[in-house]
Amino acid sequence: MQRGIACAAGSYKGVFVHGVLDSFEGAGLKADMYGAASSSTVCAAFAAAGCIRELGGVAYWKRAWELYTECRYDISAAVLRGIEELLPSVSGAPFVDASYTCFCPAVELAELGCREVIAISPEAGVLYRDFFHSRSCPRLTRMCRSGSCIHRRIFPRSASTT
Repeated sequence: MQRGIACAAGSYKGVFVHGVLDSFEGAGLKADMYGAASSSTVCAAFAAAGCIRELGGVAYWKRAWELYTECRYDISAAVLRGIEELLPSVSGAPFVDASYTCFCPAVELAELGCREVIAISPEAGVLYRDFFHSRSCPRLTRMCRSGSCIHRRIFPRSASTT
């Protein structure tokens, strides 16, 4: 069974996604594919490369804040500078960057062939597919703790995503 891990956007709340991915790596839980949006893309790239601990935990988020202020609160400029400084080569591991297309690429990973999708979101409640919260991800089992969620879905062999 192919496993995908979809990481939702969340601005600086992406630290939650980072922590979950770090815990997964520490427990030996790996995915065949990773998908991410916005603030979770760098963490997911490091997880895909199998080296999230090299990202530096809280130090990464402190540096991200420094870049944000150095770039005069221009988040796009800060992200581009952060990518230049930090992003490793993912070396052949499939990776979907959903920054401007969706909030959490869980369905996209299913469409790429993942039967099991674990979606990580810094927001409690419904996992939405888009930034406007107009479309939710279909039939995901939700496991919530401390206001954030990890969703899990096993898709049938012919991934129906409606």
